[in-house]
Amino acid sequence: MKLLPVVLLVVALSVQRASSLYCYKCENAKYHKDCKEVKCSDMEIHCVTATSEFSGQNISVSKWCSPTCPKPGEIKGGKRTVDCCQTDYCNRGAGGARGNYALLGAALLASCFYALRTGL
Repeated sequence: MKLLPVVLLVVALSVQRASSLYCYKCENAKYHKDCKEVKCSDMEIHCVTATSEFSGQNISVSKWCSPTCPKPGEIKGGKRTVDCCQTDYCNRGAGGARGNYALLGAALLASCFYALRTGL
């Protein structure tokens, strides 16, 4: 009976999104204020932030919805870093919201381990 909250938490975390994701969208923007809020299609499950740096000085940011997380890499005359996340408006900042799911997973595992160890 004491294990019920842990089981309910696991079930709640494994349920898929019921509605579309919301992200910020812009192309080669200098500032976040240049981006607009958009509703992604049901197939687009990632908010992406790509930061492009040219010659070590000129930096631009592009943000969009995507069905997959693109890979970073070299671009003509510069370098591109990519951050992906999967919660509404999580690409607000320049670097996105990396690590949210890893932290949540670690907390869930720690809770389960504690519950099993103490006999809850």
